[in-house]
Amino acid sequence: MTSAVLPESTYAVLGLVDKFLGSSGYDLTGVAARSLAHFWPVSRTLLYRELERLTDLGWVSTSRGEQSSAPSKGVYRTTAAGQTALTHGLSAPPDTLGTTRDPLLLRIFFSHRMPPDQTMALF
Repeated sequence: MTSAVLPESTYAVLGLVDKFLGSSGYDLTGVAARSLAHFWPVSRTLLYRELERLTDLGWVSTSRGEQSSAPSKGVYRTTAAGQTALTHGLSAPPDTLGTTRDPLLLRIFFSHRMPPDQTMALF
């Protein structure tokens, strides 16, 4: 775990990787556009920058996924340390609600990593 304060977008991307294990950056961009973007917009540039940060932190691992009709692609998975970091990050109280990014909805979307009583407290 890191002692530096990380932006909530780091946890948004970590949550995507955790929820959609074995996805490529391209796949995660599409998932984010169809789901997370409604309350937490994530550009392709931001997503790849955060994937690099998460890999450097050891919270995400990457492997090469072979494809028959295209070049291989990077496939991302959360590590045990990443799952712990996500749980810890989600337990922090949300910052004030923003106009385009809603930290409360972000926590609800990734509540599969939170204890039930903590999830209920959000409501």
